[in-house]
Amino acid sequence: MSGFCRKKVGRFRFIFCCRKRSIGARNVFWENDLLRVKGIFGRLVYAIVAAVAAQGLAAPAWAEQLNFDHRLYQPLQQSLDSGRKELLRFDGRNPAYLVDMVVVRGESVRNWTEALVIIARSPDAKVRDSADWLAELRRQAEARCPSDFIVIAQDEISLTVERNSHGCAADYPASAFYRIVKGKSSLFLLGAMSKDGFTAEARQGWLSLFASAHLS
Repeated sequence: MSGFCRKKVGRFRFIFCCRKRSIGARNVFWENDLLRVKGIFGRLVYAIVAAVAAQGLAAPAWAEQLNFDHRLYQPLQQSLDSGRKELLRFDGRNPAYLVDMVVVRGESVRNWTEALVIIARSPDAKVRDSADWLAELRRQAEARCPSDFIVIAQDEISLTVERNSHGCAADYPASAFYRIVKGKSSLFLLGAMSKDGFTAEARQGWLSLFASAHLS
């Protein structure tokens, strides 16, 4: 079983943790069996996967986090367990909008067919809750190609949505599932994307994974 987290130490310094395991010449440390997306005091700090690790650093307590069970979709777990750095990308250039990407099918983050994107952001005037973020996703998709959105599940703080786009450029994922969750001071998004569509098995796996996502 595997699980990942990245903890912030200082302003821009992170450590990666998991149960002890070797990736190449580097050591990584597993924390538990759930992936965690973490936000702190409205200034979001999070990450999911690590191909390298720093050691000997202490980490503060976190204000809130989104947990989900990545084991519910076996191809994702296989990517995370592979230790292949080229399948992982973290973009922390904007501290109010942090992005992780895990390639599920493909050779690298530049050449992929199916992937998971994980985003944590600070609410702002344009996007204050899950409904606002969904509206933003609609605008972004329609700017690329005609797109249909279907709400699969909804509650007071979250939305699970399916997107199917048509006539898109080859580099744009025509199919996607999104889970958007509003925390007290953070907004979180899980996005499963495919350029060649989802099989029935993949659809069930992603939706089961998304259903497992919860704040703590």
